[in-house]
Amino acid sequence: MLTIEHLLLRLPEGFEPRARQIALLLAGELAAFTPATDRCIERISLPSAPIEPNASDHEVAGALARAVASVAHLQCGEQL
Repeated sequence: MLTIEHLLLRLPEGFEPRARQIALLLAGELAAFTPATDRCIERISLPSAPIEPNASDHEVAGALARAVASVAHLQCGEQL
């Protein structure tokens, strides 16, 4: 199981009204990543990624989920 106790998103200026929806979508995206064992990762820092102002909330959440999975070495639908 992947458990996230605290999530801090730093989105580009102007994304404030969209932050809650993006966070909810990100949680849903991360739910698809299933490690073989429980994971406890205290902190993950992602490199800055350009986000287009016209990107949908789903696109932003998907890009963030892929970045988290890459850094945390998670595989979508596969076990480690």
